Amino acid sequence: MFQQSNNFNISEKILKQNQLEALKSLSLLLVREINSLDERQTTLEKEIESEKSICLLKELQRFEANMIRCALIRSMGKQTKAAKLLGLNTTTLHAKIRRYKIDLTDF
Repeated sequence: MFQQSNNFNISEKILKQNQLEALKSLSLLLVREINSLDERQTTLEKEIESEKSICLLKELQRFEANMIRCALIRSMGKQTKAAKLLGLNTTTLHAKIRRYKIDLTDF
């Protein structure tokens, strides 16, 4: 009985450690993403102030890449689940990940 309880406690500790590591990774990724968005907002504000043209296609692509990253975060890197969240076919998601050079090791 003691052995089972001890094994359960060890398994529970390992699970909690893994969850903590996943949360740390996720928080670092979110901080990076927020910083990237802040930088992009500053750039856009400067472009608007200088009346420099804004390329709609580039902005849509940037938005799409960020949506893919968010779906990968929510799915904890599971591409099939991320594709479902986005309403995409899995092969379409793979193509977009390659196109936008999204590093899957971040998730």
